[in-house]
Amino acid sequence: METKPAISRRSFFRIAGCTIAAGAALGSAAAATKSKGQGTPSYTMVMDARKCIGCMACVAACKAEHGIPLGFSRTRVDDSEKGAYPNAHRFFTAQLCNQCENPPCIPVCPVDATFRDPDGLVAIDQNKCIACGLCVGACPYGARYINPIAECADKCDLCAGRRQQGLQPACVEVCPTRARIFGKVGEQGTAFARLSARKDLKVLKPELKTRPTVKYVGL
Repeated sequence: METKPAISRRSFFRIAGCTIAAGAALGSAAAATKSKGQGTPSYTMVMDARKCIGCMACVAACKAEHGIPLGFSRTRVDDSEKGAYPNAHRFFTAQLCNQCENPPCIPVCPVDATFRDPDGLVAIDQNKCIACGLCVGACPYGARYINPIAECADKCDLCAGRRQQGLQPACVEVCPTRARIFGKVGEQGTAFARLSARKDLKVLKPELKTRPTVKYVGL
């Protein structure tokens, strides 16, 4: 009789994790409140949509910096057109993890692999992640994916390794038009501070009340 191969440890926990998550929805209100992960990140970005030319240098730099597999990305640039010839215009919108103050990805994780790091940023502990995909489905911005090589969830972390070295995120460093401006919340006298003070800043999908901290000029 042929013996069926045993499932891998990660596959087992992936299945178990989905089951646990379903049960977690029935938990107490106190436990749910504790797991929401609400907070304010110390770092974020302002995107100047007026300057983005859709060159994709940011996407290429991100993939090279983090060794992201083909077909996946931590950041992307969406394009759209408005108007009709001869008054048609093309617009580009750079997107990445929005570092929400009320992130829907944290409470759905059955193993607490998605959490807030010491800087208040939404991060992933890839050693804990069981690749169940619940956080991917919960993110309304399409900012997460399951890395098929590492077998865990992945997303932008504003280049944590580079930040620790005092460097800008890779996508910011290569942007030829300075359409991406990175900075620390509350800083003064910088390009980031000046853009952050604008009254016409917008966020993606404000109706969802996730309170994104990545904001846009000219969205």
